Amino acid sequence: MSTWDPTTGPLHMPHQAVPAAVGIILVSFISLVGGLILIYHLSQNEGRYTYVSLFTFSSTVMTAVAIMQEFNYLTRWRSEQVNTWRTAVRAVEHPYLAVGPQSKGFAPVLYWIQIFLSLSSALLVTFWAMALAIKAWDWRFGRLYNYRDHFSIFSKVVAFLAPALTALFRATIHLEASMSARIFLSYIVLFFSFTAGAISVFLVLFKYVATRLDFRRIRSGFTTNLTTFRKPAGNATSAKTAPTRKPFLIDSWLVWRFSIACLIFCGFNAYLIWYSTRSYKAVLLRGTRNSPDFSVQATLNVWFSYVPLFTPSLLAFMLFGTTSLALAHYRTVWHRLFSEQQDASAMQSSRDLLNSVKALSDAGLEKGRETSITVQTVDLQKESYV
Repeated sequence: MSTWDPTTGPLHMPHQAVPAAVGIILVSFISLVGGLILIYHLSQNEGRYTYVSLFTFSSTVMTAVAIMQEFNYLTRWRSEQVNTWRTAVRAVEHPYLAVGPQSKGFAPVLYWIQIFLSLSSALLVTFWAMALAIKAWDWRFGRLYNYRDHFSIFSKVVAFLAPALTALFRATIHLEASMSARIFLSYIVLFFSFTAGAISVFLVLFKYVATRLDFRRIRSGFTTNLTTFRKPAGNATSAKTAPTRKPFLIDSWLVWRFSIACLIFCGFNAYLIWYSTRSYKAVLLRGTRNSPDFSVQATLNVWFSYVPLFTPSLLAFMLFGTTSLALAHYRTVWHRLFSEQQDASAMQSSRDLLNSVKALSDAGLEKGRETSITVQTVDLQKESYV
């Protein structure tokens, strides 16, 4: 089908795409630094195995892998464009190839790692939303209520196990008859994350707003009259009452920041579904061409496809790494490091001064002068260790 000559075409990436590439790489490193700072803060204050800690870790690793993908594409631009076109040509006859990675070598490994991490991050946010909704409404599902303490551990294990199995199945199924299965596995986790997360956020916000309205009615004096029923004095039998439910405690910071994060991730999951569908059609269309696409627009499309990969870590830092507690922790660490540097510089200055004084005393000064210098050196040593 193809009559393209491999010796033709540009050897380097178009210079029109260089500013976008530099900007994306720069923002990627900023996202990576923000994710690492948030991981350190959460490990010191919130715990290492909470939903937000695991999500931050997963999204930060996503950013690191995205940076590796960016430099791989930057250094192997021509070969990546050629491999993508050749895979697209094969995908015309074997459509299942349009669902997976389009490159060869190390790039497919990074692709499957990103699939695993993106699905894990989506499920962690979804299970976090479900846990908050269950706690806000104090739902008790029969005998499952006895295992409520295990929901957190179970959901976190599933959040990493399900994407691993999904990526494994997608990478090992190569039959054309399984095309529908590959598409189903590609979207089922994202669709579940989108729907369950959106419903959970709606329930949490509804409970939050209803509770705030109740508090306002109580403060305004518009409350219903409550009648207290007392048990008769001689009655030995009484009906069993249901266990009292815990009141819903309002945490405005958690509700609003979590809601913003979850809603953005619901939109992010919907975007991934749309982008995957669009990418599938674009691959099949690319396979009908007679040569690779070395245009500026094709290069920019690849660079912009990396943006959703480092956005979660930047979003996590902006929402959960800029709280008053986090900022106070950053200031404490900064002052501690800065004071240690000051102490180290003061110690070094004292040592330099002592060495200078010793050199002067060894140069043959008078004995009385040496005595005074010796006394001063002792005082300097005492002050340096205070």
